[in-house]
Amino acid sequence: MHESSLARARRRVGAGMFGLGALGVLWMATPGVPVLFAPRASAEVRMAGLELFEQGLPVALEVQIQRRCLSVGGVAVVFMGC
Repeated sequence: MHESSLARARRRVGAGMFGLGALGVLWMATPGVPVLFAPRASAEVRMAGLELFEQGLPVALEVQIQRRCLSVGGVAVVFMGC
């Protein structure tokens, strides 16, 4: 038996609203954005990245502090140890 187009549309809208509601509950139940495929790296790549991070961070901070000292002057010399 054929159903009317209004009944078919009502069923589709109801199913869509139920799906969106279920998706919203799932989103709220998981912490942040659910990650299905987490990024992976081998131990060698992780160690290389850690080396670059440890070497690059102090240099970058030192350069940033020097630039601030040059741009601010006066008070920065006392408080930032320039």
